[in-house]
Amino acid sequence: MAILFSLSLLLVALTAAAAASTLSPTSAAEAQPPSPHATPLAPPPSPSPKPTAEANQETHLRNILDALVGSGDYGGWANLLSSANPSDLPLTATLFAPSNDAISAAAARLDPLLVAYHIVPQRLTFSQLRRLNNRTRLPTLLPSNTIVVSENSPEKFTVDGSQITQGDIFLNSAFAVHGVDRVLNYSVFGGGDRSPISLAPESDGDGDGAGLEGEKQKRPPRPRPRPPRPPRPRPPPSPGSGGGELPDIPDIAAPGPKAGAWRSCTGIPVVVSCFFVFFAFMIR
Repeated sequence: MAILFSLSLLLVALTAAAAASTLSPTSAAEAQPPSPHATPLAPPPSPSPKPTAEANQETHLRNILDALVGSGDYGGWANLLSSANPSDLPLTATLFAPSNDAISAAAARLDPLLVAYHIVPQRLTFSQLRRLNNRTRLPTLLPSNTIVVSENSPEKFTVDGSQITQGDIFLNSAFAVHGVDRVLNYSVFGGGDRSPISLAPESDGDGDGAGLEGEKQKRPPRPRPRPPRPPRPRPPPSPGSGGGELPDIPDIAAPGPKAGAWRSCTGIPVVVSCFFVFFAFMIR
């Protein structure tokens, strides 16, 4: 009986040892607390940032749209411009923005090409535009089409027959935006020379840029000063005249305001005196 009981205990001990050896190492690792010196997992990679140039163009476009909407009269053009791709904008540009009334009047002939035609790939402030000659052509983003300066006078400045009613609506180091009272029509004014714009120097003392840009005005040459004329030679005295006319004789003894003045040889007494003086002069 005792032997049977001992065998039973031995069997139980062997069974327990076999069960303990079958435990998986993963379960033991899960039961083990994490080590304080374990290396933390790396965070997921962040999305790559957009290129700087594209981000700058988006910022410029957003600022331009805010300025047009904030002006109160160019919200319609801001809606059309918002559909433009920022990457299509040049690094520097001049934008002409028609007013809301102009867009309403030209709603029947609006097309997607108009936005490109209203953008000049060069920054021109209003004072710089004022320095352009009449008939100057401004290249645009619409291929083979240019904007023409139709009038530049002290009263107004027009491009394609549309007057700039509000200059420098938006202005920074890269873009300039000007408001116009009509939609520019490339089918009427487009075309022409696409030569680059050259700015003429500003006139002295004129901060408004009232000089002309483009073709320089030709100034007439200044007249040269004439040399002074030489004095005319006096004719020689005629022979027998005694060297010319007699000088007046000073009358020193005569009192009054005429004292010391030269008097002419007039009167009978004076004629005699003049004769003696003339005789003495001939003897010399």
